[in-house]
Amino acid sequence: MAQAADEAQNYHASSLPTLPGYNNTQAYAVNASGQIVGVSGGFTALMWGSTSADPPTPLQTGSFSGAIARGINASGQIVGNGFTDAGGSPAIFWSNSLAAPTPLSRGVFDDVEAQDINSTGQIVGWGLSEAGDVAVIWQSPTAAPSPLPSGVFSFIEARGINDAGQIVGTGHSESTGSVALYWASPTADPVQLVSDGFISANAEGINDSGQIVGSVSTGFGGDGGAFFWASPTATPTALADPTHNQPFGISDSGLIVGHNTNHGRAAYWPSPSGTPAELPVGFESTNARGINDSGQIVGEGFKQSTTIALFWPNARTVPTPLPAGGFAAIPLDINNAGQIVGKGFSSATGPVALIWASPTSAPTPLPKGSFSVTEATAINDSGQIVGSASTGTDGAAVFWANPSASPTTLAEGGFGRVRAHGINNAGQIVGHIVSSVRFVALLWETPSASPTPLPAGSMSGGVEAYGINDLGQIVGRGSSRNFGLVPVVWASPTGVPLVLPLGSGTIAVGNNNAGVIVGLGAIIWRPTQTTAAFLHAQGTSLLLNANAPTNTTARSRDSDAVQFAKGNPWKTIGTWSQSVGSSSRMLTGLGDLHAWLGLKDKGDKGARFDLGAEVLKNGDVVSTGESYCIDGLTLNPADALDTPVAFNFFPTNDIIFNANDTLSLRISTRIGTFGDNTFCGGHKGAAGLRLYFDAASRPAGFATTTAAP
Repeated sequence: MAQAADEAQNYHASSLPTLPGYNNTQAYAVNASGQIVGVSGGFTALMWGSTSADPPTPLQTGSFSGAIARGINASGQIVGNGFTDAGGSPAIFWSNSLAAPTPLSRGVFDDVEAQDINSTGQIVGWGLSEAGDVAVIWQSPTAAPSPLPSGVFSFIEARGINDAGQIVGTGHSESTGSVALYWASPTADPVQLVSDGFISANAEGINDSGQIVGSVSTGFGGDGGAFFWASPTATPTALADPTHNQPFGISDSGLIVGHNTNHGRAAYWPSPSGTPAELPVGFESTNARGINDSGQIVGEGFKQSTTIALFWPNARTVPTPLPAGGFAAIPLDINNAGQIVGKGFSSATGPVALIWASPTSAPTPLPKGSFSVTEATAINDSGQIVGSASTGTDGAAVFWANPSASPTTLAEGGFGRVRAHGINNAGQIVGHIVSSVRFVALLWETPSASPTPLPAGSMSGGVEAYGINDLGQIVGRGSSRNFGLVPVVWASPTGVPLVLPLGSGTIAVGNNNAGVIVGLGAIIWRPTQTTAAFLHAQGTSLLLNANAPTNTTARSRDSDAVQFAKGNPWKTIGTWSQSVGSSSRMLTGLGDLHAWLGLKDKGDKGARFDLGAEVLKNGDVVSTGESYCIDGLTLNPADALDTPVAFNFFPTNDIIFNANDTLSLRISTRIGTFGDNTFCGGHKGAAGLRLYFDAASRPAGFATTTAAP
């Protein structure tokens, strides 16, 4: 249903994207250009452009909930495995680092894993069969996998392939146990690599010179670890620090990538004789501090005791560092012109308020006036700035009329020490008193006015205000015995603060004129809109729209006959669709489907049915729901049964409907079950199920909840 004007605004809370890979990263492969692929946290596929100081960027996951990237060729094509909500992990292929992955064929195998790809597009890995692991090769990304020769070995996995088609991997020998294997070509039998007395070995990667990396072991507590074969016939030698590192890939130049097992970080050796080092990583934590009407966001990230100023161009893109200009800087707000203010420190200036003229400009200090310490917390579109300043132990809320003006003190209004945190284009300023006893949020109607307290509502411990937009909406934090410390929002300066969802312990610090809110912990709250999607018919077309049906006589739609035999397949009743419109929206929730049901044939009295519903984006399913063992249906339209279906909506990726995308609802039926495809009674066959819709008395439909992406 459409949201009523007097209802409280609802919000969808989510985390902003950040540079991944601080903990539990692994690097699996490196190509001739030095591009490296791997994974963070087990589910985020990554790519490093090089071993330089730039952290990795996440690869696209497409329809998958997560992915691992395991191999990359000279053209930038990538292979690995994806993860599905149903628990599957199909082998996948990226045509380039910006593309969404597509599944590789699994052929006759129950499951497959893709481990490496060479420059001709040949892919190696393994398939799962009743006999165990089978090494396989895909001759191209569109081909089905075929088994590699196994020779005398069993439980074989292919791990790496070079441009000459030479392959390495691992297998099992009845006489020697786990062994490192080498195939001279995809048609050759595998041979065991020299293990030099080690009781087990794995070969992980091979370059075009035939150099191989892997690991060896002498058994529990023995020596071993990261090793290198200079050729397929060479005796392995230990890489530097072998017991704390594991290699997975080697480039044609000899750059080796892998994993530091002590720190849980991706690592690399610059050469087979070099000392291992860790690849650059993302942040331990991030904060979002300010957002403008274009959705640009500023904040900071923390990495290994270092604070880095960050800029998000939008809420769906990983941040980039802001120029530091010699300061240890934290940005705190951004206006619609792209000007950024914050605070910083240098040996020359001490603690000082900063301004960036743009996200690509280095920061410069704001005038300090008579103060020794300053920080700027907010800037409006006129360039007016508020913040805090002190001359020692005493602090004050201050105001800069423009970036070149000296700061002036805001009135305290009898509240003692105060802080100013936000300013809108009307010159209204919000902040709070400085107290260890109780929070009090303040509002200055103008820079020359005295502050007045904002309502605290149910926040018995008080409130603090940190941001205000041009609509008078204010954000901050509150404290109460029931809620603890929570982010809050005031719809207006006279309203009571409402608790924002999923933000316990954090602070809402910035908001724009679209009502989007950001906070510490890099959380973003988007205001949501709930809209009805009713089922209609126009001629032979089945439509969805927000208009409540007004017809006095319901329309109906029948399924084909259903039979429990032969797997009890679903039969489609119909698919209703609508174009999203001209603006992009992110789907954040789905209300229950209500469908009015009856029998198609009087002979089916006593039959029981399951009802299935699927929500689709451009033909791809994004959510499903089912209702089981529906009983008591009749042929009389007046007795049609209102049947609700709840959707399972737990997306792992944002579902964005862009302009002119299509939202569809597909409704299906089958013979009734207990939900596990076991017969729940009644008839084992029926002429079909009838669905009634498009009438005031039969307003079949569901609701979508969306937010700006």
